[in-house]
Amino acid sequence: MIRDPALVLLATTWVALTSGCSQSDLSSSEHLRFALASEFGGFDPITAGATTDQILQAQIYEGLCEYDPHKDDFSIRPLIAKSWSHSEDQLTWQFNLRSDVFFYDPAKNPLWEGGRRALVAQDIVYCWERARDPQQASSSAFVFDNLQTVRALDQHTIEVRLLNPDSNWLNRLASPYAVIYPSEAVERSSLRFADNPVGTAPYYLAEWEHPQRAVFKTTPKWQEQRAAAPKFSELEFIFVPESSTRSLMFKRGEIDRLPPLQDSFSQLIDGNQPSPELRAQGVHLIQTETPDLTMVMFNMNDPIVGNIPGDGDGNRRRNLLRKALAAAFPYQQWHKVLRDSVWATPARHILPPSMPFADDCESFSWRKENLDQAHKLLVAAGWPQGAGLPSLQLELGSAASASIDLGNIVKAAWARIGIDLQIVPQSRNQYYQKLNNGKAQIFTWAWSLDWPDPANILQVFQSTNAAPGINKANYKNKNFDLLLNKFRASQSLAQRQELTRELVAILGEDAPLIPIDHRRSWLLISPKLKLDSVNPFAPMPCRYFVSND
Repeated sequence: MIRDPALVLLATTWVALTSGCSQSDLSSSEHLRFALASEFGGFDPITAGATTDQILQAQIYEGLCEYDPHKDDFSIRPLIAKSWSHSEDQLTWQFNLRSDVFFYDPAKNPLWEGGRRALVAQDIVYCWERARDPQQASSSAFVFDNLQTVRALDQHTIEVRLLNPDSNWLNRLASPYAVIYPSEAVERSSLRFADNPVGTAPYYLAEWEHPQRAVFKTTPKWQEQRAAAPKFSELEFIFVPESSTRSLMFKRGEIDRLPPLQDSFSQLIDGNQPSPELRAQGVHLIQTETPDLTMVMFNMNDPIVGNIPGDGDGNRRRNLLRKALAAAFPYQQWHKVLRDSVWATPARHILPPSMPFADDCESFSWRKENLDQAHKLLVAAGWPQGAGLPSLQLELGSAASASIDLGNIVKAAWARIGIDLQIVPQSRNQYYQKLNNGKAQIFTWAWSLDWPDPANILQVFQSTNAAPGINKANYKNKNFDLLLNKFRASQSLAQRQELTRELVAILGEDAPLIPIDHRRSWLLISPKLKLDSVNPFAPMPCRYFVSND
């Protein structure tokens, strides 16, 4: 799930993207307020690679199915689809759609009379085909890489044919990338779709101040159409880059959720519960594992740190350089300063500990803070103490002071082995442009899994997903691709286990990334909200939130 690489150095993914503030009446029991740590992008689902955008879009759009927000077993339940079935070989699926699902257009001059139109099967065909159209450069194309065909059998039935059996097919459809919207909204010339979304969910976009504020209100006639309206009639999200400001807002009761970061963690958390002051206010704490990976990635097309076809000796030296940088990375300081020594698990390799077969894979031998090893690797690479090596460049996804400070931590750490590193603070849009255009040399990145399967993170390194797709490292290895496709097609548990070991080992040898850690979420909840657990694959289902009143 993506993933807010733009502020990885500020610990942003959903665990660091969910708290809030408002310009509304703070005492209202029907309003929820959240502050996100990253700038807002827009509402076009095919560009929703960042967790921030997925959180906002989840309030407006729906998919065929969804994760049950009240369970922690990652079970899937119907949403737009009312039922489904599949052939014995699991290659052909049929989805039966609800007849009471309507799009709502809040524009002054709506697309349809009354602003409403019933969803039909062809809408699903349109959205999925658009997502996998190469000309769209969609960040969601990877979700449909096993899709052979999709067609409407009638107004409320679609048929899907897959290339290979996929035990995670429903999980893919429950991800933020497979939501449904009307073609008319995309093709409307008078309004930009990314700023004027049209969906079927119980909220619509009422106010939009790009890139820093979004207000959602309950969709008219929702209760008549589908079910009871959400408990909270208004949601407000604003961009607040500084974690200290978000913490202060939460303590003042101005926002309703807060993942405390290093600047205030010890003041807000007392062991495994909120501080005495917060407990007295009725604040409660939720902890959960986050199936993700925070990493530093290398652009493998870069002539200094990458892998250049035909340059055998150069590639050997650059491989050693990447491993030297990994051995000199400040893991301990990162864990202490950014994670407060408690809310992340150091990575052994690429797979989160909760993933199947993670314990079966060998650790990356170079993934440890060892300056002696780093020096030796640099000597073997031909750049002793960095002599002769050009300055390297680390792209930051923010210009906030906390991001710059943590960039400087990496800069100082690599200076210990003679590496000159330039850090580049910038806006989120500038950052993404560089990544999508293959212009970033070294950058931070966080990948939150969309479903509980090793392939969901391994595909980040599949060559067909190269930028502007999810493979921002532009890593290419034919054997890796072959084994990953074999993994997806396999129905044998033993074979999948062995393939996982091989795939992780290939990444360990090629080192296109430095795996840092896997986060745990510590989420403070205001007295207004009754929330007992958080599903990591659906962290902000505001439509299902209930009040403590």
